[in-house]
Amino acid sequence: MTAATAAATDAVVARRWVLARRLLHLVTSAGRPLVVLLVVASTLAGVLEAAVILVVVAIAAGLAEGGSDLSLELGPIDLSLSTGEGVGLGLALTVALVAVGLPTASAGARMGARVLGRTRARLCRGLLAAGWEQQAAVSEARFQDLVAVHAYRVGNLVLVLSVLATQLLGLGALVAAAFLIDVVTAAALLAAVAVLAVVFRPLVNSIRRHSATHVDSHQGYVEEVSNAFGVLPEIRVFGVGEAVTRQLEAASTSTTGVYRRMMFQGLVLPTLYLGATSALLLVGLAIAGTQGELGLTSVGAIVLFLLRALRYSQQAQSRWQSVMELVPYLEAVEEALEAWEPRQRSRGGHRLAKAGVLELRGVSYRYPGGEVGIEDLDLTIRPGEIVGLEGPSGAGKSTIAQLVLRLREPSAGSYLVDGVPADRYDDETWFARFAYVAQEPRLIEGDVRENVRFLREDVTDADVDRALAEAGLSVDLLTSSGGGGRQVGVRGRELSGGQRQRIAIARALAGRPDVIVMDEPTSALDRESEQIVRSTLEGLRGRITVLLIAHRESTLSVCDRIITVDRHRAVERASAPPAPVR
Repeated sequence: MTAATAAATDAVVARRWVLARRLLHLVTSAGRPLVVLLVVASTLAGVLEAAVILVVVAIAAGLAEGGSDLSLELGPIDLSLSTGEGVGLGLALTVALVAVGLPTASAGARMGARVLGRTRARLCRGLLAAGWEQQAAVSEARFQDLVAVHAYRVGNLVLVLSVLATQLLGLGALVAAAFLIDVVTAAALLAAVAVLAVVFRPLVNSIRRHSATHVDSHQGYVEEVSNAFGVLPEIRVFGVGEAVTRQLEAASTSTTGVYRRMMFQGLVLPTLYLGATSALLLVGLAIAGTQGELGLTSVGAIVLFLLRALRYSQQAQSRWQSVMELVPYLEAVEEALEAWEPRQRSRGGHRLAKAGVLELRGVSYRYPGGEVGIEDLDLTIRPGEIVGLEGPSGAGKSTIAQLVLRLREPSAGSYLVDGVPADRYDDETWFARFAYVAQEPRLIEGDVRENVRFLREDVTDADVDRALAEAGLSVDLLTSSGGGGRQVGVRGRELSGGQRQRIAIARALAGRPDVIVMDEPTSALDRESEQIVRSTLEGLRGRITVLLIAHRESTLSVCDRIITVDRHRAVERASAPPAPVR
């Protein structure tokens, strides 16, 4: 064996070991009591099924021989019963079998539901606890697909594994019963199952590879659909609907091609397995025929045991195929969680009571891919100042804003707050002193007041009223139906762009921050709404520090100082622009 072959073999073994651990952890995460219940109930169900088969065969043999009595022989068990007693015993065993099936099904369903809920919770917690760089790298479509599709498939994976376990335990019970009747036939049965597993293993592995490819291609298609949905007005206005349709159809064709190959292999596998099991059944009967004189009951039991065992084997193979199809979804979830976790940074234990002087000394930042965000930035912002950032798109303004908020950490240089390194402060007290207004504010479903409070329990009704007044929304609310209880609709579609922006400003003000970072807060506003926002900013002067990204000179006119950012470097403008004529 060459070194390359040995390395490849080791890699395969390592991947299988990781997969085995993930599957084991996945099953046990559903709750050990449920796992124990599933194992016990499934084993008991297999024993009861073997007993029912034996009773049915004994009754049939007794009737065939014209007698009214029947004999049950299974290892040390030797019973002589009348036909009526046998029927009664068979019915009792059947009722017990059905009764045992109920907790088995319940355990499997509860395990799947628990894992579905737990996976969704892990994804949400993982993304929200990740660093900003990891969060920014995840698209909305990708996360929705993980939570909606991948988590659901992981729940299905546990359900399939529970059914697989039930079938394997049932198979084990039948094999044990077969050993009590005839050792050679039972050994042949085990050998047949092993042969089937080896023969069909390459096909199952191929299905798994196609499934992994399908998961990746499906994600690409979801991203393209999401991108198209985000620009529906532009698609219609520019008349490019047909071109977009062709792009989506091309992406769909690539995805469906992989799906077709995966489904063909999955559908042909049961047919091939049925042929193999039929041939092995005939071989098993031939082996049983060489064992000398076997009673009618023994022969019938062996035949039914073989049929049921091979059927269980076929079903188990089919379930294992389903497991291989679903495993890529589990792997994608685990890989996403791992990608969000490693780069999280532990914060210092200092509490930030008030954010005073903000000072960036020689700060540079490079994005994870190596792209320059900002270089050699020296910036001091004093308490109560309104500092503007201007410059062309892509120059580094948003990078500076994210550094000030501490969403990103400097690649070089230092960021100080009142002379103390910013990374020494804990996140909870840090973000209580800072607020952010995005260029495109996102509203949550609910009413206006709920959007201003934004799930913060420490924000009082008085804080909400004050923030609405400072953001210039009080008049709007008084003249609209519902007032502060007005529903904003999905993503704020029931409001104008100016109202959404001012709600975002009110949201920032409601928490009484020391510093507010605003990213183009007036870019989507009309002249009247912009004037209201400027008046709001004027009222903040001296009370709250504001870092304002803007292009409009009229908006920048409220600034005490203006920093021009160009080609990832920043210089202070010589003088502020004149105030606009009103």
